[in-house]
Amino acid sequence: MDTSKMKCIYIAYFTDSWHSTDSRTLIRVCSNKEKAIKEIKAYCKKYRIPFTQADQYHLETISQTQCSERDMEFEIDTQTMD
Repeated sequence: MDTSKMKCIYIAYFTDSWHSTDSRTLIRVCSNKEKAIKEIKAYCKKYRIPFTQADQYHLETISQTQCSERDMEFEIDTQTMD
């Protein structure tokens, strides 16, 4: 399979504190990870949800926030499309 023609989409969600699949709520589908992070930050700003440097770092490195003091977390799911 020629992977050079495959595209990725980045799906930004908010979830419960345990990142349960059933709790995922779509924020936005994006064409790259940076845009997905910007959408999560915009969501936080709109709803006055704290967003920290640790959140930024975790989204960049492991595609999810962790151990926040919120009752929710954020994650980015990467899907490959051909």
